[in-house]
Amino acid sequence: FPVTIGRKNNMPEIQFKGKEFVFNHHLTVPYRPLIPDIKKSISEKGEPIHLDGNLVIHGDNLHALKALLPMYAGKIDCIIIDPPYNTGNESWKYSDNVNAPYIKEWLDSNPVNKDDMLRHDKWLTMMYPRLKLLHELLADHGSIWITLDDNEMHHARNICDEIFGEQNSLGCLIWRKKEGGGQTDNYFVTEHDYVIGYKKSDEFVWLNENIEINEEDFKYLTPDGKKCAHVRLEKWGSAAHAEDRPGMTDPIKEQIS
Repeated sequence: FPVTIGRKNNMPEIQFKGKEFVFNHHLTVPYRPLIPDIKKSISEKGEPIHLDGNLVIHGDNLHALKALLPMYAGKIDCIIIDPPYNTGNESWKYSDNVNAPYIKEWLDSNPVNKDDMLRHDKWLTMMYPRLKLLHELLADHGSIWITLDDNEMHHARNICDEIFGEQNSLGCLIWRKKEGGGQTDNYFVTEHDYVIGYKKSDEFVWLNENIEINEEDFKYLTPDGKKCAHVRLEKWGSAAHAEDRPGMTDPIKEQIS
């Protein structure tokens, strides 16, 4: 398998094909200007567009992150990203123009599919410079949250341990995305995906978990009058524990032949 895990100076280190060429690739990405598109802006007619407000950026995400760096380095409280899950069925493309012959070959072998023996290396090579820039954008009290499934979750944990620090892992959330199986489930029913979280430093603090919350606070109206709801974490399903359904569980007994 092309991806290996080791330790260097007692710190976790992940090795994959292409890492040596992207280790500092984020430094070579040029700074690009952010040019407002007045036609797509929701600002009032004639009102100036401020780049320090809410932004929707259209373009390559690596270039977008680098463009944000001068204004927002060390200022972002919370980052949430939804990268390709690399299932082999998404047909995502590796598109970074890294100056290495075999990586340039990757551009000609797009899209990345299940038959690609280097799809995990390509995914890590794509993620590494982006996570480096995201680390720079985070404030010292900030955190980053990444949605993934079984295909790359274990690799993502290792690459984040290296970039953000193993000691800064906040843990892994499991969220139930569906009930029952599907055509892609060969052995076990896959009902869940993951969200992994990392903090920038020890300045990160959780909100007070003892705050009393009024049930009515979970519902509010958007400016256009639509009903929305805040969400909170609850126990997975109803009666999901053996002690909740004593009549429907049986112990597994050891059998000696």
